[in-house]
Amino acid sequence: MHRFALFLLVFVVACASTPRPVLDPRGGPNPGGAVHPDADYADAIPSPAVWAALAATPGRERLARTEVVKVIVDLDDHDRIYFLQSRRWEIHYFFAARFLSTALNPVEDHGAFNIREYRRPDRRFVLGTLMHQRDTDAWWYELVAGDTLDVPRTVRVFNAIRSRTWLGDRLRYHPVPPGHDDARADFVRAGVPVLSSDEIYAGMVYQPVNPGVAFGTLRIIDGPLDPTRVRRTDVLVLAHAPLDLPVCAGVITQEFQTPLSHLAILATNRGTADMGLRDALQHPTVRALDGRLVQLTVTPQGWTLVPATQADAERAWESMRPRSTSLPALSPTDPGLPELARLRR
Repeated sequence: MHRFALFLLVFVVACASTPRPVLDPRGGPNPGGAVHPDADYADAIPSPAVWAALAATPGRERLARTEVVKVIVDLDDHDRIYFLQSRRWEIHYFFAARFLSTALNPVEDHGAFNIREYRRPDRRFVLGTLMHQRDTDAWWYELVAGDTLDVPRTVRVFNAIRSRTWLGDRLRYHPVPPGHDDARADFVRAGVPVLSSDEIYAGMVYQPVNPGVAFGTLRIIDGPLDPTRVRRTDVLVLAHAPLDLPVCAGVITQEFQTPLSHLAILATNRGTADMGLRDALQHPTVRALDGRLVQLTVTPQGWTLVPATQADAERAWESMRPRSTSLPALSPTDPGLPELARLRR
C-alpha cells in the first residue's frame, strides 16, 4: 500500500497539466470535426475553421488585417507540434511553463527559457509564429530576429509544420534570424519556399504597434541595447526589436515588429507608445532631435515627433504616477537583526 501511494505521488508530480485541444477527439481531425474555440492548442490545422479557433488579431499588429498563431515544436518529444490558441497564449513561455514542464524535464524561469530556447543549440523547443495577411492572402512561418536556430533544423521544423496544415505550398518561410536571409538559396534547395521581407512590406514605411503619446529624451541606439542604461524618461530609437526592454517612455524600431513579439506585448501592457519606422536611424526628423526632449505621438494613421518643453513633459510624467501610495508604518523599536524567514512582505 505504501509503495502504491509513493508511486502515485511520483506520477502526479512528474506529470504536467493537460492542455485542452481545439479539436474534439470524438469529432476527428477533419474540417467537419467538432471545433472548440475556448481551448488551448491544436496538434494540426486541417481547415480554416481550426485556424479561426486559434488565431489572434492583435491591435498592435505590424500589418493591418494580420492574423497570427504561435507554434511550439517540442524537439524532446519527437518534434511534437503545438499550435497555440494565441488569443489566450500570447507568449510561448507561459504555455510551455503551464503544460510542458515536468519534474523530469522542467521548464526554467522566463529569463533562462529565453536564452536557452532562442539561442542555444541544445534547446528543447523551437518557438515560431504562423502568420496570415488577409488583404494579400499571404501565409508564412517565421522565427524571432534573435533566434539562432541553424538552417537544417529550421527546414525540418518548417516541413513538419507545413505537413500539419491544410495550406500546402501556400505556406512559405520568412527568414528573419541573422544569416537566414543570406541562406535563401539553401532553403530553396531544401524545398522550402521563401517569402522575403520586401514582399511582405512592399511600400510600407510606418507601422503603428501601440498608439499613444510619449514625452522623453530621444536616444538613437545604433547597436546592441544595454538595458541597464535605459531610463523611464527615454524615447528609444532602435535598429532591432529586443526580446526584453526595461520601462521607458516610448519606442521606435527601424525593424518592423511581429504582432505578438515580446516588445509589442510589453508596450501594450505598459501603455508605452510603440512604432516601427523604416530607416528610422537615418530619418532626418529623428536625427535632428537626437538627445533632445521630445513629444512622440503614435496613431493608427501616422506619427509626429516634435520638440517638447520641460513643463509639458513634467505634466505628462506626473499624470502617469499613481494617485495613491501605501507606506508602511515606522516602528521605533529595535528587535535586533531579523530572521529573513520571519519577515512578511
